[in-house]
Amino acid sequence: MSLADRLQPECQTEELRALYGHVVLQAAMAAAALGDQGKASELIGEATDVARFVTPGSNHYRLAFEPVNVTLHEVGALVILGENDRAVEVADAITVAGLRMLRQERRAALLVDTARACSQAGNRDEALRRLLVAEEVAAPEVRCRPVAQATISDLLHRCTGTPPLALARLAERAGARP
Repeated sequence: MSLADRLQPECQTEELRALYGHVVLQAAMAAAALGDQGKASELIGEATDVARFVTPGSNHYRLAFEPVNVTLHEVGALVILGENDRAVEVADAITVAGLRMLRQERRAALLVDTARACSQAGNRDEALRRLLVAEEVAAPEVRCRPVAQATISDLLHRCTGTPPLALARLAERAGARP
């Protein structure tokens, strides 16, 4: 966090706030990857506070740091930490207007993250539904993104007997194997 610590006092403009908030989000994701739920939550909270001073839909320095992006990172961190029900709850609370502000790839990535949460929670049907919607929104996010392929593989692995036809076809399109 030393870079963020150095940036924080200098955040007098919206652009610098966005840069600072982006660095804080990266630190939050690193904390989640290390399993530090408390630190990840603290950093997501700090990013949320910073995002209140950044115009929704803005894209300073091509970082896309703004309130909805913070929520996407929160969902990702929750999935990494195994807080699957909470991840889906947070994702589903994003407004339609908020979702419309996102690029297609970001909407699809959110759906993939929530599909992963559903899969980890044992809700195969909902995970598959979200993956299929993600594929409609931005097919490459499902067919080429390793986390999507891993989620599809996990769903296949959890099947007893023949997988549902929609899952088998999705796996074929994505090149995923159990």
